[in-house]
Amino acid sequence: MRVAISRRHAGALACAGTLALSACASAPRMQAVGDLDPGAALAFGTAQVVVDGEVQKFGSFWARNEFYLLVLPEDSDEAITAPVTEDGRFYWPLEPGRYTLLGWAWVEGGNRRTGPISGTFTVPSTGEDVYVGDMVIAGSKQDLEFGLREGFDDARAAYEGRFPARMGRAVSGVLEPLEPVGDYARILAPCADHWQVDCSEGVWGVTPTGPASSTSGFPEVTTTRPEFRWLGCGLSGVTYDVAVYRAAAYNVGGMKDQVTRGHLAAYVEDLGTPYWIPETPLDPGTRYFWSVRMRDGDAVSAWSTQTRSTFLLVYASWSHGNWFEFRTPPAGG
Repeated sequence: MRVAISRRHAGALACAGTLALSACASAPRMQAVGDLDPGAALAFGTAQVVVDGEVQKFGSFWARNEFYLLVLPEDSDEAITAPVTEDGRFYWPLEPGRYTLLGWAWVEGGNRRTGPISGTFTVPSTGEDVYVGDMVIAGSKQDLEFGLREGFDDARAAYEGRFPARMGRAVSGVLEPLEPVGDYARILAPCADHWQVDCSEGVWGVTPTGPASSTSGFPEVTTTRPEFRWLGCGLSGVTYDVAVYRAAAYNVGGMKDQVTRGHLAAYVEDLGTPYWIPETPLDPGTRYFWSVRMRDGDAVSAWSTQTRSTFLLVYASWSHGNWFEFRTPPAGG
């Protein structure tokens, strides 16, 4: 059995992939570059959205049509929302450090869609500006996929044309995919016959029995070392992996503090029983996503997920492929 625990602390937010709402403070938006401090560092590149072969234009005066990338600093639970501009070029003033590009969010009228990216880049502490790549999110409106191209020379020429005083500062640091969680050679669908699992309409994979599952919020547990439990599958000799992620808050489309999976907080591999209690406590007063997958030799299932619903006075949404949620009790609680 292999166990990994990661502890991260947010500066202003100890709160909380998929769309949800929380009651925390508003997450930040990307700073404009109009009055850029000469000593500040930039991450730059391009981002385009292509639907059915047509490049999308955002910021329409007549109808709301906005597209954002979600940028998460290494030691924060607040993702910065960076709008994609009409020409597709971006220049992000960022402090030196490591960042995760979590995903994208598209707001079109009253519709909101999200999708994953899961890549990392580093803003150097040595004074350079970093090119992170040419990003393309393409497909149909119902099925968009992320792709990355390398076009450093063209991007650098545009960057130096806009910021001539920064000539010679640019370096290439193209977005790198996140390392896979755990060791495996194959991934099978969690409801494949191989696993002998009775998948329900609301759960795709093994069914969690604790923490108490909810499809519309983060139920609070009573301890920072909760017991994770689930119904085992019917396959003899199967073992289980558990992953726990901190929730990362973001703000798009006028809806404050939506959340998605942020930094990995804990991971355990090859459990012989359908339950686990982390040895290291999680942080108090914090929202988390978690899931379990099955393991058979060098094959694993995809992570178990649920259907999620959100109901407000004038808004309702349903989504699939969501991880399970919980919130730890506040400190001293």
